Amino acid sequence: MGSLGYETIAGTNILWLSQGFVQEYWTYQAEKFAIIDAAFQAITAPLPAVSRLTAVP
Repeated sequence: MGSLGYETIAGTNILWLSQGFVQEYWTYQAEKFAIIDAAFQAITAPLPAVSRLTAVP
């Protein structure tokens, strides 16, 4: 696919990642963290204040 490669140049092993692969990974991570953030915000949001309590007879 050309997204990831491994080469040996002058006795040095090199692992490379394509720019498209890295961009796709960054996008995936951003989406994942947005979901985690939304879930955290939902469970830590303050509860609405009760303005008046009433008793039912």
